[in-house]
Amino acid sequence: MKTQLFIILLAICMQAHAGDNDTLTISKPTKVTIITGDSLQRIIVKGREGDPNYTYRNTIELVDSNYVSNVSINKDRWDLSVGVGKKRDDGCYSYNLSLNLGVGTPIFADKQPGVHLNEFRSYEAFVQLNLNGFLNRRQTDWFTLGVGLIWNHYYSSNGFRFIKDDNGDTQLVSVGDGIDLKSSHVKTFGYNATLLYNHMFARKWGIGAGIFTQKNFSSRVKAKYKMDGKSNKESAKHANVNKTMFGWMGVVYTPVVDVYVKYSPEWVLAGDGAKFKAITLGVYY
Repeated sequence: MKTQLFIILLAICMQAHAGDNDTLTISKPTKVTIITGDSLQRIIVKGREGDPNYTYRNTIELVDSNYVSNVSINKDRWDLSVGVGKKRDDGCYSYNLSLNLGVGTPIFADKQPGVHLNEFRSYEAFVQLNLNGFLNRRQTDWFTLGVGLIWNHYYSSNGFRFIKDDNGDTQLVSVGDGIDLKSSHVKTFGYNATLLYNHMFARKWGIGAGIFTQKNFSSRVKAKYKMDGKSNKESAKHANVNKTMFGWMGVVYTPVVDVYVKYSPEWVLAGDGAKFKAITLGVYY
């Protein structure tokens, strides 16, 4: 039993000093569990000083007096991912699949005169499945290919509303007297794809950069207002939006939440509609 415990502690020390040349120190853990079998030892540390959700796992397989150690320290934030392909001899995968949820708000750029938009109410939301391909064993560099669904809502400012004119274009017009406008927006629904190159500088800190494309296959103009004391709603399908958009995307990875920025040189609305572009800032998990 003493020999097995010594091997466990030796494995932790060697793993802590390998790779990054860091020393792993866990101060004031809440719970330490050691599970010992004939050919498998596992150490689980729950909690640390200032972080009750921290989890450290070390699994050691004993094979003819040798060991294979597999360490997991990835519980500082919500993470949903699964390894893909053949497992390497160090217990890790060269690929994994991850699911991300995100939300962002656009900062409107290159607006034409007379285009009045509400940046605080406008937003985008997406869900995306990513295939991550790691370029080295330390997993500090990797490519991400993501596909998913995306929703965009572009709101007008007070006193202006979106309409679909006789030519099918989407315009912004003044509300006019006697109308109490509650909200007016153009919404789109489609799918998006991203291709990013990523690099991790330190534990859980890194950056990514690449391109994205978005295909809108559903759009609508909506407005809610009161006139003569009565509530009214207006809605028109097939708003004339840009069906295919492309642009650049950057990401900053942090231990808590990832921050992204996107920019497309395409106009959001197509045809002779109101002209504006969007730089989107957001976060995703």
